[in-house]
Amino acid sequence: MNLNILMTVLNILILAGTLFIAFWAYKSQRTHNFNSVKPILQLDFGDYEDSIFVDLYNNGVGPGIITKIKVTNSNGHIENDLIAYFKDLPWACNAFTTRLEGYAISPNCEICLFETENRDKHKAEIRNILKDLHIEVEYIDIYNRHMKPLSEYLDWFKSDPYIRKISAGKKRNNRQ
Repeated sequence: MNLNILMTVLNILILAGTLFIAFWAYKSQRTHNFNSVKPILQLDFGDYEDSIFVDLYNNGVGPGIITKIKVTNSNGHIENDLIAYFKDLPWACNAFTTRLEGYAISPNCEICLFETENRDKHKAEIRNILKDLHIEVEYIDIYNRHMKPLSEYLDWFKSDPYIRKISAGKKRNNRQ
């Protein structure tokens, strides 16, 4: 009789251990699945001899879906896109993107928020506008989970031009 009770207890313990391992494997796989499609949005900007640009780049492994973008200047004025601050300067840019809510950025892809080329006589004015801006982007992944919002000041544009060239990230056309 004692042997039957012992065998029953051991069977219950083995069953409980098996259930625990199965549940742990399920949770681990689910976490892995979420992380295997996680977007990581970042701002990429540059100030080169022939162009000034601000891009939104997805450095993650899954698509990022923009839910809200907010561009604020030093006076607290809020707009939904970067180009709104250049509406009085129609010559200011060559490329830009508006109405970004709902837009999906694939992994290793970018959206041009603002780009200007060969505007030598106006570069100081463009930098002066950009340096006072703050960009905040809220986005979700394909599982509709909210990611940590991207929040960055563009005060990099107020630094010395020599330092900007040294500290500039990868040029867009050099990405792999």
